[in-house]
Amino acid sequence: MIQYIRIQNFRSVKDIALELGPLNIVFGPNGCGKSNIYNAIHLLTA
Repeated sequence: MIQYIRIQNFRSVKDIALELGPLNIVFGPNGCGKSNIYNAIHLLTA
């Protein structure tokens, strides 16, 4: 299981560090980069 991830300069995400647990919820307004966080994690695990 991924416990920590830092994403830099990936699409609309400039710099974010996340501590992950068994269940994580990402929420926010439209167009703020939620899907890009998912896409970065998906790219790493592919």
